[in-house]
Amino acid sequence: MLFTSQFAAFLTRSSSNNKDTVMGIASVVTQEHVDIVKQYVALRLEKRTKETLQLVSDDIQFYSQRDGSYKGKEQFQQYLEKTKIEGKWEPPAIEDGDDEHVVVRGVVKIFYIPISVKSTFSFDDEGHISNIHTSKA
Repeated sequence: MLFTSQFAAFLTRSSSNNKDTVMGIASVVTQEHVDIVKQYVALRLEKRTKETLQLVSDDIQFYSQRDGSYKGKEQFQQYLEKTKIEGKWEPPAIEDGDDEHVVVRGVVKIFYIPISVKSTFSFDDEGHISNIHTSKA
């Protein structure tokens, strides 16, 4: 079954702006994607919602284990405006064995208890953040 899905991915792969893509989603992240996530985190820490929204796709999908799901820029903007970023965050990275996502790990406090979390970022073929998934690490 794995071979079939890899073959299907190969058949649908195209090149756009020197990025490998499968069906509109960047299939291999690059240092450019890491830099976009660095910018995203910096803008969130500065509460610069307008600039943060410029980094995400119109159909952004956001999921937080603590805060729920948000789809599209309008819902995501509401989330950004009501939820402050908190905790301590490591620099974004491409982790070994996963070249499809940029990962940011951090520690947040919930009721004064430190919790390790992991945010995983995916991108569309235009380089916009298309999916963010945040949960316990």
